[in-house]
Amino acid sequence: MGPYHNFFEDLTISIQPEDSDFDIGYVIFTYIIRSISDNYTIFLTVFSVIFYSGFFYLIFKCSDAPFTSLLVFYMSTVYSNVLMHHLRPY
Repeated sequence: MGPYHNFFEDLTISIQPEDSDFDIGYVIFTYIIRSISDNYTIFLTVFSVIFYSGFFYLIFKCSDAPFTSLLVFYMSTVYSNVLMHHLRPY
């Protein structure tokens, strides 16, 4: 697994946020979710709900054409994923 998954699995109360290689906010957020559930999928779900809620709020609040902004965001992520897939060496 990746470093984020390993960090989530290995997180205990004895780990001080200052001693981690990760941002202190991420460590505290991970610890809060880890104290509720040790399921990494739940952690990812909570993280994505918070992220996309804030993202959609800002798009609809600040954009004159929110649906166009969402389309541009979606297309940029799809294009970057396709581009990176073709450029990644095997």
